[in-house]
Amino acid sequence: MKKKARQNQKKKEKKYKILYIALFVFAVYIIAQFVSVQIQISKNNTRLKLLRNQIEEQDLLNQELSHELETKDDAAYIWGVAREKYDFVYPGETMFYDMGE
Repeated sequence: MKKKARQNQKKKEKKYKILYIALFVFAVYIIAQFVSVQIQISKNNTRLKLLRNQIEEQDLLNQELSHELETKDDAAYIWGVAREKYDFVYPGETMFYDMGE
C-alpha cells in the first residue's frame, strides 16, 4: 500500500514538474514577445518622428511655393528677381560691386 502511495506521489510530482516547466516556458515566451513588441514600438515612434519632420519641411516648402505663385505677377517681385539673379538695373541706375571681400 505504501509503495502504491509513493508511486502515486511520484506521478503527481512529475506532473507538477511538467506543469511548472510548461508555465516557465510560457512565461519566457510572453516576456520575449513583450520585449519584441516594445522594440517595434520604439522603432515605429522614431520613424513617426522622422515622417512628421518631413511633413513639416514639405509644408514649409509648399507655403513658400504658394507665396511665390501668388507674387509671380507682381511687378516688385519681378524687379527683385531680375536684380538679384540677373543683375538688372533701373534705367539710369549704376550698379557698383564691392570687390573687398
